[in-house]
Amino acid sequence: MSSTQDAETIEAFCTYHPLAIPVLRGLGLALSPLTCSLEACCLDGARDIAVVRAAVTAAEEALAGSWRGRPIAELLDHILRTYHRPFGRELAELEVALATARPSAEGAAWKQLVGEIANLRADMELHMEMEEHVLFPWLRDPASTATAPIRAMQLEHADTIHLLLSLEPPAASSPSAAEVVSRLRALESWLCEHLHFESNELIPRALQVEASRR
Repeated sequence: MSSTQDAETIEAFCTYHPLAIPVLRGLGLALSPLTCSLEACCLDGARDIAVVRAAVTAAEEALAGSWRGRPIAELLDHILRTYHRPFGRELAELEVALATARPSAEGAAWKQLVGEIANLRADMELHMEMEEHVLFPWLRDPASTATAPIRAMQLEHADTIHLLLSLEPPAASSPSAAEVVSRLRALESWLCEHLHFESNELIPRALQVEASRR
């Protein structure tokens, strides 16, 4: 009998576990439709759901396990240094690859991808700006309540996961198009690391700080 957990949708599972996106892709599992259950996804891909869950847990532990218990200021500095500061450069490299591939790319799918990447840039830049001006300073010096910005960050993370899951490039028909796909998947994996640190390491710490103030 399927558990309620196994019946959750791909989108819901990846929202709580951002690293599931690169892990599931690496296992050859299809992540669409987003309303498909995790159980059905694993069945379609002939993968044992327990093994899939274990692989996601292992990826999370490998990425962030060593950060648990370290000062929150160190975690904030790590997120800023590793994910916020390089974001513009990483997006620019993908955009250059997209521009190079465009002459050999055909159909509306590539045009849609260009638009989705532009939306991703705009959304993430605004999101990171709000974090750096509101939430992160509060975490360094919690002088007032932060329930609203914490909740806003959670909702924006869910929106980003939805966008990442929707980034499905067309089949690569040329070396330049294949380069776009490769860069896109690398960027996706990197962003999922970023989201994992914030959703599953930083936000729980922030909620603990907020609860201690009541």
